[in-house]
Amino acid sequence: MASATISRPNTREKVLSTSRGDYLVQVAWPAKWKADGSTDDTDAASVPILYVLDGNAYFHTAVDIVRRHEVLWGRRAVVVGVGYPPASPDGPAIVYCAPRRARDYTPMGTDGPAYIEPEWARHGITAVGEADQFLTETLRGAVFPAVARDLLPHLPVADMPRALFGHSFGGLFTMFALYAGGLGHATPGVVQDDETTPAFDFAYYFGASPSVFFNNDSLVRDYETPFRERATPAPAQSGVSGLPRVLVTMGGLESVATRFPGEDSDAFEARRRKMAETRAVGKARDTAQRLQAVAGGRADGDGDARKRLLAAVEYQEYPDEEHAGASVVALQRAIDRLLGGTRWPGEEQ
Repeated sequence: MASATISRPNTREKVLSTSRGDYLVQVAWPAKWKADGSTDDTDAASVPILYVLDGNAYFHTAVDIVRRHEVLWGRRAVVVGVGYPPASPDGPAIVYCAPRRARDYTPMGTDGPAYIEPEWARHGITAVGEADQFLTETLRGAVFPAVARDLLPHLPVADMPRALFGHSFGGLFTMFALYAGGLGHATPGVVQDDETTPAFDFAYYFGASPSVFFNNDSLVRDYETPFRERATPAPAQSGVSGLPRVLVTMGGLESVATRFPGEDSDAFEARRRKMAETRAVGKARDTAQRLQAVAGGRADGDGDARKRLLAAVEYQEYPDEEHAGASVVALQRAIDRLLGGTRWPGEEQ
């Protein structure tokens, strides 16, 4: 029998042309639903939609995990991968599109665009700081409508709970999207803009190995801090039920330098110093702890009711994983949380 190109049931994709360039949007729906994306299930509106950044790298991984949940435990989800198409139909497959993801996933700070590190330039990165445009123009303005209109027209997409997963710069964007939704704007350093209405875009935010140290910790200074200073929680949009839940994850080895095979001593020492300076693990852990102080609605040590801006916040650290390996573990754990395979802290078993 002749070989053939592999095709995956219950999936489809679309190259979406936008003002910010073309994006590859891939969708997968439950294996037991119909081939056209429709279903006779009466509870389809309660099935979550997981949006996965760096879709070229993580879409199929997410689909594998979700479908194991479906087969083993009957838990369903729709997966949407947001990635980048190759430069030409016959061009090489893309795993990470460094120049575009760096531009799309990094927020602007009060001091303006971040300094472009020399090692980034070697990967073709020439621009950063356009996360606001990616959120408003690409996700809200193009991807969400295309998923509902073109890719999943038979489903009540507007009512289905939305979740967002991103790793590294994608994790940075995930946290930025949380704060921008809660604030109702993406102006760095501003607690509230009277001309906008705060609204979360997602019910779940899964920030894996988020690069919170980017641009001298501007995410913390310019977005997280104003978010935590809000007096009242933001209302939910369609696809969001109540206050969102947040999972922040890190690999325990992301701040421990291990010498690569063939790496010379000078390069290793420079990388070790850089890892020590960024404190990636510590800063992500600190972020989660600060957000936990405005989640859950419990009283603080003085007995005063805390601001309740989030339903739940959890931090997980995988001691034997470095930056790349932690992404897949984080995706598995995120889907476990999303589909109820494991419970959020504080929730009844």
